[in-house]
Amino acid sequence: MRRIPIRLKLVGALLVPLVALVTVTAVEARSISDDVRAIKDEAELAEISLGPSSLVTHLEHERDAAGVYIIGQEDVFALPVEDNADARRRLDGALADFRADVEARGGWLREVYGPALEALDGLEELRREVDSHADGPRTLDDIDEARPVFDGYSDIMDLLLAANRQVVDAIHDSDLRRGAELYDLSARQTDAVARLVRTLLLSAVAGEANGLDRPDEIGEVARGLAEVEAYDRQIRLVAQDDYAPLADELHAADHIVQFPREARRALETGEIDVAAVMASSTGPDPEREGYTAFRAAVSELLQEQADDVRSAADARRLRYLALALVTVALALLITWLVSRSITRPLQSLTRQAREMADRRLPTAVREVLDAPLGDDVQIPQVERVEVATRDEVADVVEALNTVQDSALDLAVEQAVLRRNIADSFVNLGRRNQNLLGRQLDFITELESNE
Repeated sequence: MRRIPIRLKLVGALLVPLVALVTVTAVEARSISDDVRAIKDEAELAEISLGPSSLVTHLEHERDAAGVYIIGQEDVFALPVEDNADARRRLDGALADFRADVEARGGWLREVYGPALEALDGLEELRREVDSHADGPRTLDDIDEARPVFDGYSDIMDLLLAANRQVVDAIHDSDLRRGAELYDLSARQTDAVARLVRTLLLSAVAGEANGLDRPDEIGEVARGLAEVEAYDRQIRLVAQDDYAPLADELHAADHIVQFPREARRALETGEIDVAAVMASSTGPDPEREGYTAFRAAVSELLQEQADDVRSAADARRLRYLALALVTVALALLITWLVSRSITRPLQSLTRQAREMADRRLPTAVREVLDAPLGDDVQIPQVERVEVATRDEVADVVEALNTVQDSALDLAVEQAVLRRNIADSFVNLGRRNQNLLGRQLDFITELESNE
C-alpha cells in the first residue's frame, strides 16, 4: 500500500498558515475597500454640497435681477447676469442638473433636499409676479412691491441652505469640509448682503431724508450688519491652508471692505447713501471679484481636492492589493521552495539508495567473492551516495555510506575467510599425503621383512 507522499504532508502542514494569511488579507482588503468607498462618498458629498450653493447663487442672481427690474435700477446694480431672462435660463439649467443629481443618488440626499425641491416648484408664480410689472413705471418707489418677490426667493434659498448645512456637517474630511463650508458661507454671505441692501433701500425710500429714523429700521439694519460681519469672520476663520489666498484676495476687493462701512455709517449718522450702498454691494465686476469669484475659486479648488482624495484612495487600495498579492505569491513561493528543498534530496536519496541496493553493492560484493583464490582480495571502488543538503537527510546519507562500507568490509572478510579455509584444506591434504606416503613405505618395509 502506497504511503502519503511527503510533499502532500508538507502542503497540508503549510496550508493552514497560507489559508490564514489569505483570509486575513481578504478581510483587510475588504476593510480597505470600505474605507476607500467611504472616502469617495465624502468626496461626492463635498461635490454635491456645491450644487445647492450654486443653486442658491443662481436663485440669488434671479432674485436680485427681479428686484432691480421691479424698481427699475438695472443700470445701477452690476449683476453677474444680463437680465431676468439670462438669470432664469441659468437657474433652470442648474436646477435640472441638481434634480437629476439628487434623484440619481436618492436615499438620504433625496430626503434632505426634498422640501427645498418642492419649494422650487413655486418659481413660476414668482416669475409671473415679476413679469406683471413689465407695463408699469418701475421706479425706486416700487420697492415695497419688490418685497414679496424678494422674500419668496429668500424663503426658497433658506430651505436650500438649511438642507445643505446638513450635507456639509456630514463631511468628515477636514479639507473637503473646509471647502464645502466656505462655499456655503459665501452663499449665505451674499444672501445676507442682499437682505441688508434691501433693508437699507426700504429705509431710504420709506424714511425721511433718505435716512434711518425708526427703531425697527435701525434694529433690522444692525442685525443685518451683524450677520454680514459674522459671516465675514467665519470665512476668515475657516479659510485656512490652500483656501487662505482665496480669502485674502476676496477681502482685498474694495467693495467687500466698503459695504460694511456704508452700512455702519448709515447706523451712526442715520443717513443712507443709496448710490454708495448699491455700488459697494456688488462691486464693478462681480464675475471677477467679490463673493461670486470667490465661490468659483473655492469650487475649483474643492473639485481638485475631491479628485485628489479619490485618486489617493484608489492608489491606497491598489498599493494594498499589490502588497497583498506579492505577500501571498511570496508565501506560495517560499512554500514551494521549502517543499522542494526537502523532497528533492529525499527523491535523490531514494534513487541512489535503490541503485546501491539493486546494482552497485551486489556487483561490488560479487567481485570480491569471485576473486581467484590465489589473488589478493581487492576492495572495489563503489560510488558513494551524495546529496547536496546539510540537514537530517545528510545524516541518512552518511549512515547509508557507512552501511555500504560495512557490507564491503564483510564481503572482504568473507572472501579472506574462504581463502583461509581453502588453504587449511590444502595443508591438511598435504599432511595426509605425507602420512599416507610414510604409511605405504612402512607397509612396504614390513612386506619386505616378512
